Amino acid sequence: MWNTTLTGCNNPLTISSNVREPYRTITLTLLRIYPILFMFVGTAGNLLSVYVVLRSKLRRHSTFIYLAFLSIIDLAVLYTFCVNFILHAWFDMDLQQVSLIACKIYSFSIYFFPQTSAWILAAVSIDRVFALTRGVRKTRKTCQTYSVLICIFLILFLLNIQFLFYDNTYMTFLQKQQLDNFDFSNNSQEFIVPSLSLSSSSSIYRIVDTDIDINVVQCSSEYSDDYQKFYHDVWVYIDATVNVYLPFTLMFLCSTIIFLSVLRTMGDAHNSNKRLVARNLSTMLLSINAMFVILTAPIVFYLMFEKRILASNTNLCDTKMKAKYKMIKLLFIILMNANHTGNILVYCLTGTEFRTQLFHVLHTFGCRQNSSLMQGHNLSHRTGTCNDCRRLSAMVLNKDSAHNQSQTSRTSSRKQYHRSTPPSIPPKTKMKKVI
Repeated sequence: MWNTTLTGCNNPLTISSNVREPYRTITLTLLRIYPILFMFVGTAGNLLSVYVVLRSKLRRHSTFIYLAFLSIIDLAVLYTFCVNFILHAWFDMDLQQVSLIACKIYSFSIYFFPQTSAWILAAVSIDRVFALTRGVRKTRKTCQTYSVLICIFLILFLLNIQFLFYDNTYMTFLQKQQLDNFDFSNNSQEFIVPSLSLSSSSSIYRIVDTDIDINVVQCSSEYSDDYQKFYHDVWVYIDATVNVYLPFTLMFLCSTIIFLSVLRTMGDAHNSNKRLVARNLSTMLLSINAMFVILTAPIVFYLMFEKRILASNTNLCDTKMKAKYKMIKLLFIILMNANHTGNILVYCLTGTEFRTQLFHVLHTFGCRQNSSLMQGHNLSHRTGTCNDCRRLSAMVLNKDSAHNQSQTSRTSSRKQYHRSTPPSIPPKTKMKKVI
């Protein structure tokens, strides 16, 4: 049976749930609302992003191929976090306690997918730097893009495959920790508040009250007696380097180069259409990288100082402070998941080509819906409706592309128009014959 507190903390207030308020209620409310909302919005946005890229000419750009795979990985990150939070908050169950296979897959996914997301962003940043420094005349071959993605997946899979071999020793670890604290308190002859079993009314607070962390990875070397030293001495630094420091550094350096390139092209009044497209791609990528850093940095810095803050015995027994920091950590996790949810907004706001193709897809879908609704009408009326939809879709498609046309291309278009227009022939005047 789960306990409401860890045994061994001699503060009498530990048996009261009110001492954790309002943090435990805020935490549980967030756990009940945010996963459902993010799964709904993130699923729609990421799948729509993949559909727009794969069904349009955008798939010819290596940048959008990376972003399509990024949307798939972002969706996997959302489901990894949100599904287990929903089970915790609504059904009082942990996916990792369902079966050992589920625990291993969850532990692998919680590391693999966020790392992959960070490295895809780093790869697309490097790709844009090569495109800008080598020129934009030649399009990067898509097979090279897929090769880079395969290498990223393979390396990170081999790095995290260890989690598929760990047993779930989290419950054993908790019981051992409680016994150690109990023995320590008995030796010091201090008063101990007995642990309380969960009642039906308080069982929904189990994740807030009893778990060491708000997001525990149970099938991990962290709670294994055989590999705990490896976790603290080796894996913590490997994960920080692979998941945070190295991709952040690459993104920062590449973003600096891209930003300087965008500034140079903005001052050039004679930009070609290809350079305008490259500038739009660079601006969109800068926005994506900025959002990634802004929304991911809080949880990174929190994890750096979390164990130092909670290291002392006083803090370990301060249930109100522990509930407070669980709430803060959950807020930072929500910010991180917001990055994996709202990328389509950045694509639409800063990516001219993506926005154009998205409007085209939406108008095409609307035209098909109108066609199905007009089946009961005559053929001529239905044909006219479809033609109107096609013309409207074409107008939306041409709006952003016309905005990116340079003065040179517009001048050449006018010249071509004048060449294609036949010259007007004056009417022949009949001459009267003079007798």
